[in-house]
Amino acid sequence: MIPKQDRIVESHGVPNLIARSDIAIVGEAPGYTEMSKRRPFSGPSGHLLDSWLTLQGISRVGCFITNVIGNRISKSASTQDKNFLFEELKFVSPKVILAVGRIA
Repeated sequence: MIPKQDRIVESHGVPNLIARSDIAIVGEAPGYTEMSKRRPFSGPSGHLLDSWLTLQGISRVGCFITNVIGNRISKSASTQDKNFLFEELKFVSPKVILAVGRIA
């Protein structure tokens, strides 16, 4: 069981590059590995994402990566989750938003 205080997976990106990221990658919710590492797309889905980005000639380092839902406890996105995501995207102001996952 993951301790309660560690159940939030924060957005990821290089701090001084986040505001200049051209690409925002938005997943649905973190998996078990993501919850353990507290980093989005760090498990099997992350390996798949990295492979796809490499094939496209895109570096993960320059991307802003986040989820709609910040933890595994939530079964669906709340208004608070959605508002937080919109604020993040407004701040980053990417040229492209790539929605990935089962319901993308």
